[in-house]
Amino acid sequence: LLQVDVSSLDDVYWLEDSKARVLLGKDFVPWAAARQALPTSKDDLALLKGDLWSAVVKSTQHEDAWTWGGMLVVSVSVAGLVTLAAMTQPALAPEAKHTLLQYVTGKYLLPGNCKVHFEWDDPQVVGGTMTFTVKFYQRNGQPYPICDTDNLFVEVTEGTRRVATVSELGGTDPSAANVAVVKFTVRHAGQYHISVLIGSCHVQGSPFVKHFLPGPPDPNKSVFVRHSSIVVCTAGVAHSLAIEPRDEFNNLCVFQSDENPTQGYAVAITQIGCNDPVPCSVTLEYEEMSHRISLQVRFSCEGCFHAKVSYKGVELNNGDFDIIVLSCEYGA
Repeated sequence: LLQVDVSSLDDVYWLEDSKARVLLGKDFVPWAAARQALPTSKDDLALLKGDLWSAVVKSTQHEDAWTWGGMLVVSVSVAGLVTLAAMTQPALAPEAKHTLLQYVTGKYLLPGNCKVHFEWDDPQVVGGTMTFTVKFYQRNGQPYPICDTDNLFVEVTEGTRRVATVSELGGTDPSAANVAVVKFTVRHAGQYHISVLIGSCHVQGSPFVKHFLPGPPDPNKSVFVRHSSIVVCTAGVAHSLAIEPRDEFNNLCVFQSDENPTQGYAVAITQIGCNDPVPCSVTLEYEEMSHRISLQVRFSCEGCFHAKVSYKGVELNNGDFDIIVLSCEYGA
């Protein structure tokens, strides 16, 4: 018991059942019964203190039988009882978290009994307002009406970024008095850590890990990488440009195995100064490692051209540019 700082009678009341069961083994049952039988009022404690003194005095046959060890035992016992009495009286011990009666009957908030329910499936796509509920319970398993003074702390982080949350405690419905509703909005894709604490103690399962995926490509955010308003290439040689598909919140898009990342893109190339057909080939390929789309163009002859690249009918952010094609002699 000394290993878990149980050195006086009052420490007995604050030792969790789970720890006591591991420490005491088969002796846990009589331990729990003895603790349950301890007094819960100041008057009863006074009677117990008197009985303790009487038992000690009767056990000593002679006055000289008192030793320093015996006096120390009695002193520690009385000190423990006095402390115990103070714990049952808020006026004497206003800093105590719970009264002795609350502790013995289990009528106090226990973080380990609280449960969190997330109202979405993991993973989820960014862009929505996420909601989860926390249900609070006493040590005896009964609902605990949560309030501002219970020091509920909720933290949602994504890497080094902290996400703002809104918490609603209880409500007008009496059946929801032990429920807190927490909401936060997700804009960045990635791995989120959600911590729910009462004071400095995590509730059951905290911290939680949730994953959020980027949304579909947005042409207003998708761009050509290292792009210029004028592209110079050589006739007969394929020239590659890289498109970075991003969602409306500027997250780099990722695609499932059954999706076609190049679907929806269109490339229109015209020759500057005339409407003749442009002798060129265009191919689009998705690069899984870089999550980019490679646009390859090959012109059979030199000239000046204009290109427009769009996604689902909407032009990309920097998808309007000119192309100058040099002959093989100048390109070399």
